[in-house]
Amino acid sequence: MFEKKFYNEYLYFNKGDFHYKLKEYKKAMECYTKAIELNSSNDIYYIKRGESYYKLEEYEKSIEDYTKVIKLNPSNDIYYIKRGESYYKLGEYEKSIEDYTKAIELNPSNDIYYIKRGESYYKLEEYEKLIEEYTRIIDLNSMNTTYYKKRGDIFYYFNQYEKSIEDYTEVIRRKPKNNNYYISRGNAYAKLKEYKEALKDYMTVIELESEQSNFGRIKLEENIKLVKSYTRAIELNPDVAEYYYGRGKAYYKLKEYEKALEDCNKAIKLDSNNTDYYVDRVEYYLAINDYNKALLDYNKVIELDSSKLNYYTKRGDCYLVLKDYTKALLDYNEVTELDSSKVKYYTNRDKCYLVIKDYDKAISLRPDYPFYYINRGKCYLELKSYSKALADYIKAIKLGQNDFYAFYLYSSKGDFYLKIKKYDEAIMDYSKAISLNPNYAIAYKGRGDCYLEQKDYDKALLDYSKAIELAPNNFNYYDSRGNIFCILGEEEKAYADYDKADKLKNKKI
Repeated sequence: MFEKKFYNEYLYFNKGDFHYKLKEYKKAMECYTKAIELNSSNDIYYIKRGESYYKLEEYEKSIEDYTKVIKLNPSNDIYYIKRGESYYKLGEYEKSIEDYTKAIELNPSNDIYYIKRGESYYKLEEYEKLIEEYTRIIDLNSMNTTYYKKRGDIFYYFNQYEKSIEDYTEVIRRKPKNNNYYISRGNAYAKLKEYKEALKDYMTVIELESEQSNFGRIKLEENIKLVKSYTRAIELNPDVAEYYYGRGKAYYKLKEYEKALEDCNKAIKLDSNNTDYYVDRVEYYLAINDYNKALLDYNKVIELDSSKLNYYTKRGDCYLVLKDYTKALLDYNEVTELDSSKVKYYTNRDKCYLVIKDYDKAISLRPDYPFYYINRGKCYLELKSYSKALADYIKAIKLGQNDFYAFYLYSSKGDFYLKIKKYDEAIMDYSKAISLNPNYAIAYKGRGDCYLEQKDYDKALLDYSKAIELAPNNFNYYDSRGNIFCILGEEEKAYADYDKADKLKNKKI
C-alpha cells in the first residue's frame, strides 16, 4: 500500500512537471495538489505548486505554499527568495526585504540575493540603502564589471555625478573598448559642466566607431555634437519644445531610445498640437516594441491630421502586430477607400486578410477550391459563427468528396463538431476520414478525444494507441493515452506514457 501511494504521488508530480514545461500552469498546479494530498510532508511538491501559482499571478497562494515549505525546511535560502519574489509582485516590499535578508543570512555569498533586496529598496525609495547594497555586491564580486556600471548609474540618477564618474572610470579601465561606458561618463561630466572632459569621452566613442564605414562615423559624430548643442540650448532656454525634439531625434539615431522618449515627452508637453512630435515618438516606441503606446500616438496624430493616409497604414500595422485584426482591417480599408491607386495599400490589407483567414475574396476568385472554405470555416469557428462555419465545411466536402484529400475535409469537420461538443457528429466525421485514409493519425486522436468526453475509455484507448502506432513521435498522443491509463487505474502504463511524452517534448525544446 505504501509503495502504491508513493507511486501515485510521484506519478502526479511527474505529470505536473510535464504540464509545467508546456506552460500549462493550471494543470500543473492541479497535479501538484494531488501529490500533496498523498504526501503533505514533501517540500518539493509545495515549491512546485507555489511556482505554478506564481506563473498564474496568484501570488497570495504562492506565498501560502512557500510559507508551508519554509516550515518544513526553514534552512533553505531559495525558499525565502521565492516567497520574497511573490511579496515583491504584490508590492509588499518590506516583507520581500525580510525574506531576502533571511536568504542572505543563510547564504551570504550569493550576489543575486543582494540585487533582489536592492530592487525592493528602490521601490521603497530608500536610495542610500540601494547604494549600500551595490557596494556590498561589489565587495562580494569585485570582478563583475556590470555591478560597477549599475552603481554608477544609480549615483548618476541621484545626481551624485562625481561618484558615478569614479565607477564609470573603473569600468572603462577594465573594458576600454565599450563605447557605452564612455557615453555614460561623458554625460556625467556634462552634468558637472566639465565640457572638455565630456567631449573627450564623446570623441573616444567616435574613435571606437572608426571601424564602421566613414559615413557611419560622421553620422555618429554629428549626432553626438547635436546632443551637446541642443543640451546647451536647453540650458539657456528650457521652454523651447523644438530643442527637446531635436535632441530626441539625435538620441534616437544614437539608439538611446529611453532618452529620446524623455525628450519627445517634454516637447509634447510644451507643444501638444505638433503632429511631428507624435509621429517621431511613435518611432521611439516601436524601437522598444511598445506597440500599445505607439497606437495611442497614432490615434492622436489622426485626430490632429486625418488627411495623411500613411498614418492609417502605420496604425493598421500596429494593430496587426497586436493581433487586433478587425481594427487593422478597418484602417487598411480606410486607406484603400481614400486612395485606390496605390498597390501597397492593397498589399497591407491582403496581409490582414491572410492572418485572419478571411477567404471571401479568395473564394470569389476560385469558388471550386475546398480548402478556402475549410480555412474560412475555421475563422467562423473562432468567431463563434457556428452556422456559417458548418456551411463552409459542408461546402468543402461537397466540392472535394471525390478527391484523394477528402479524408482531411471530413476530419476538419470532425474538429468543428468536437470544438462545439457535438461528439456523436464528430465521431461520424472522424470515422469517415479513417475509412478514406486508415493511416491518418489525427483522425484517430480526434475520435479518441470524443470517446474520452463520452467516458467510453476503452474505445478512446484503442484510438490513442492507433494514433501512437501511426505517429510514434507525437508527444500529445502519449499524454492523452496516459490520461486514459490514469483514469483506468493502470498507473505503471500511465507513468510510462507520461515519461515518453516528456522525453519527446524535451527533444522539441
